[in-house]
Amino acid sequence: MTQALAPATRLRTLWPFLASVLLVLEAVLVLLSRQREHRLAWNSAALLVALSLATWASLKNAFASKNSIRLFWLFLGAGSGLWALNPLLAAVYAEGLGRSAPNPLAASILFLHTVMMLAALASRPHVKQLEVRVSRTTFNCLLLLFFWIFIYVFFLIPEQFPKWDAATVESFSILYFIQNFILTAATATLALREEQPWKSIYALLFASFSLYAAGSLVANLRVAHKVYFPGLLDGLPTVAVCILVWAAIRGRELAPQLAQSARVEPVGRYDAEMSAILPLAAIPVIGVLEIMRGNGTGRIHTIRLIAILITGLLLTFAAFLREYVVHREFAFHIDMARAQLHLAIQSGKSIGWDLNVSSGEAIWFGDLETFFGIPTNTCVAPAEDFYRYVHPQDQPRVSQAVSHAIQTAQPFAAVFRMILPNNVTTWVTSRGRFYYKASGAPTRMLGIAVDINEQKQSEAALREQEDKLRLVLESAAEGIYGVDREGRCTFCNAAALSILGYKAAQDLMGRKMHDLIHHTHHDHTPYSISECPILAALESEQGFHCDTEVFWRADGTSFPVEYWSYPQRKDSEIVGAVVTFFDITERRRAEAVLRESELRFRN
Repeated sequence: MTQALAPATRLRTLWPFLASVLLVLEAVLVLLSRQREHRLAWNSAALLVALSLATWASLKNAFASKNSIRLFWLFLGAGSGLWALNPLLAAVYAEGLGRSAPNPLAASILFLHTVMMLAALASRPHVKQLEVRVSRTTFNCLLLLFFWIFIYVFFLIPEQFPKWDAATVESFSILYFIQNFILTAATATLALREEQPWKSIYALLFASFSLYAAGSLVANLRVAHKVYFPGLLDGLPTVAVCILVWAAIRGRELAPQLAQSARVEPVGRYDAEMSAILPLAAIPVIGVLEIMRGNGTGRIHTIRLIAILITGLLLTFAAFLREYVVHREFAFHIDMARAQLHLAIQSGKSIGWDLNVSSGEAIWFGDLETFFGIPTNTCVAPAEDFYRYVHPQDQPRVSQAVSHAIQTAQPFAAVFRMILPNNVTTWVTSRGRFYYKASGAPTRMLGIAVDINEQKQSEAALREQEDKLRLVLESAAEGIYGVDREGRCTFCNAAALSILGYKAAQDLMGRKMHDLIHHTHHDHTPYSISECPILAALESEQGFHCDTEVFWRADGTSFPVEYWSYPQRKDSEIVGAVVTFFDITERRRAEAVLRESELRFRN
């Protein structure tokens, strides 16, 4: 991961310098040029270079990302590429035909890049939406594209285009600024609402879009009033694109954090569908206003009505196709989930359900006789029947888990007790998932409940054994401690702390016991940790007994010990050792007195 991010980090370090060089070079060349055409060409060339880098960086991010984040960068890359066509055509036009104003073709396609930028925001990469697929966002983009093409055709083509006179340029400038203002406002909203690291990405995009919106409006109005002469002010779009490149570089550097920080939000919230609802609602409204208008020639009136009709048909077709694909995905996921549920139910004592949320009716299948006393494998019954079998003390917790799953669009999960028809209480674990309409309302819930009573009994027995073992450890007179394969202390009892002179278990936990208590051989010569008999016993997988060693206390004094070491296993693998020891100082003294008595008796 570090190696993958290294190029992005280096580019982030170099980009401010490279951007400064590009902007300074553009300013110098513009100031040194005396002719309008040459100044326009230099401005366009610098903007083209910056947009090419923005396109490359965004598409590279898209190929390295997944799901909605990939769509986000893909649309930004496509928008930058369409944007680059304008300075490319403007530079060719300025150098080739020698005119100071932008040519009609370059200006006509300019608004398309803003549509792609709006589609990038509509993909909402900062939100994890389990049911939103690539197709839905793609069709949203088509709806936006058809809508904005209609707006420009409706207001520009009938009267002015293709003359492209001052009135046309001014109308285009106003429409284009409105489009960019919507884009800027949407980005500002996201920058204010979201958390890091997405906030930093949206803040950079807001700076880029707002700077470009202001600069393009001023330039287009100057062209409309025939006072346009390229200068330093025309470098603002290049500055805006440099910030856009910076956002793409930051996106590459923060890719893991961006993917992990995406928050879960209820599926289908109304603001996620505004890109589809607004165009569909606006077209008939504009059509009614056009019919009620009394001014204008018949030809213009007819052209506008034809544009309304064609756009309405295109939007309706795109919306229908979008909903068709969404419902196909929905049905596919329902069928897959039900198949997985049936497979899971066949493997154990469990039941499954397919709940219709609006009607409250559920299809129950599985071991219904055990859970509900129903002598069949399938039945249809209200969801409330299930709650009657849930233990009264657990019903509030189950209801809360279901409500939380609906609100957060996360899978439902709960462990609770059920009272079976024979009045026997059993433990079950239940998991489920809600499926949603395009509007965001939950429509289906698939779930499964599995009997885990044996598991709960095993856990209770294990806890009882652990309690007994803990009682034995705490009441034992011998010192007992455990070590892992590296010799680090994993547990110790009170007797071990008392004998070794430590106050609390934290004084030993995680420390290597060999370094603390096992310094020398019985003849007081030191040995290394590789000679430690406890760790050597781990390799041989056998226990070890010794009564000729000495241990060291916390205060630096030593004492003779007798100890036993036993390998500790987990899943048939040795993971450490358990050591039992006790102080044999008194025994040694008694043995010395006995030996002294024997010598006296012999003499």
